[in-house]
Amino acid sequence: MPKKELDLRPLINGFKTQRKALPAKLGNIAVKFFQDNFRSEGFVDNSLTRWQRRKRETRRSRGKKILQNTGRLRRSIKRLTTTFGRIVIGTRGVPYAEVHNEGLGNMPKREFVGDSAKLEKLLQQRISKEIAIFAKRL
Repeated sequence: MPKKELDLRPLINGFKTQRKALPAKLGNIAVKFFQDNFRSEGFVDNSLTRWQRRKRETRRSRGKKILQNTGRLRRSIKRLTTTFGRIVIGTRGVPYAEVHNEGLGNMPKREFVGDSAKLEKLLQQRISKEIAIFAKRL
């Protein structure tokens, strides 16, 4: 009886490479998505929820976008944890980030990082694309 031996090592190695690279790619998509909230001056879930305007303008803030006096808060959004099972996006080194994102007392909530249906859809599309690319190699 004829036999055919298949060498699965290239496929397995390709899957391992893809498994390592995919979380970083997804994390980068999420970081860019949350940074884009600053450009939109609001949070995108299913649709854009605009941030509350400033109660008063100062000479320094006049003409600038909300939460973008120096850009430090936007730039602080990073991938904090990136593994195959878990990706955590947050801020690092900005103590006032949570107050702006969650709101506190008289400080209005101006969410820039959180659960978003649109982000979930973008991530699902990227996962599907990566699976399709891998499947073409088969």
